[in-house]
Amino acid sequence: MKYYHIESPNQVTRNIIFVDSIGVDEKYRRRRMEHEIFSFLKALGIQKGYDGIELQVNAKNEDAYKIYYMSSKSKE
Repeated sequence: MKYYHIESPNQVTRNIIFVDSIGVDEKYRRRRMEHEIFSFLKALGIQKGYDGIELQVNAKNEDAYKIYYMSSKSKE
């Protein structure tokens, strides 16, 4: 996880949390652990005054994509 301040004439100025990857041990999957991680990241972003979270997802990992997409749409 890294924090970025993006500012340039060609982009909107943003402060983001960038997560390269998230892994959840198989025995903890399907127990909303992924959602708990995202809740933590959202709260951390608010606490630090960041306006976004970016996560790199392998395009072939459809299950992960669905989880991350649904987490981004939650109203926390």
